[in-house]
Amino acid sequence: MGNKESCVQSLLDEVAREFPAWYFWQGIGGLLYARRLMSSPPVVLRDITPEGLRSQIRSWKGWN
Repeated sequence: MGNKESCVQSLLDEVAREFPAWYFWQGIGGLLYARRLMSSPPVVLRDITPEGLRSQIRSWKGWN
């Protein structure tokens, strides 16, 4: 894992600690995903940065 990837993973881990009800992973090509655990219908968000995911989760929580 390169320096950039480890930095992204570190930031993603930070977001995961802030939102424990979400599962986070990095997909092929570097796209980041967040899935709300135990949700029906399933909620999956995607972004290119951990901060973008954080912002989307906050926005989603504001609507739900």
